[in-house]
Amino acid sequence: MPLFRRNKATSALLALSLGLNLFLGGWMVTQGFAPSHHDKFSVPPEKAAETIAKRLPAGDGEILRHVIAAHTPQLNAAHREAQEAMRHLRETIIADPLDPAALRDAFEKMHAARQNERGQFGDAIIVALPQMTEEGRQAFIRNNLGARP
Repeated sequence: MPLFRRNKATSALLALSLGLNLFLGGWMVTQGFAPSHHDKFSVPPEKAAETIAKRLPAGDGEILRHVIAAHTPQLNAAHREAQEAMRHLRETIIADPLDPAALRDAFEKMHAARQNERGQFGDAIIVALPQMTEEGRQAFIRNNLGARP
């Protein structure tokens, strides 16, 4: 009788191990396809605006698209500047030997470029919001600012 129990326990452990391995293997595979949190730095302004516009009532989404289109040259220039600053920061980090002064400078330039990019995008939003309906502004708050109006 003990031999039978041992086989039953072994079978249960084997099934548990197999299930766990399948779960962890699936999790590892999906992590390869998951977007990186660093991808937000590479999202073009038009794509970010389109994501916002899709969550607004149709007329308000069109207002946002129109305003973003009018600001596209400034937005794209600020985006390219931020991308270049991020590229420079990466290069500075992997430089050998690592120069702390250059690293600080690269971080400051990246931060300034990101702030400029966000500021340009914010300026476009400031132009668009007064043109939107109250419902559209409430949807903007709900979907982008994480709070109820």
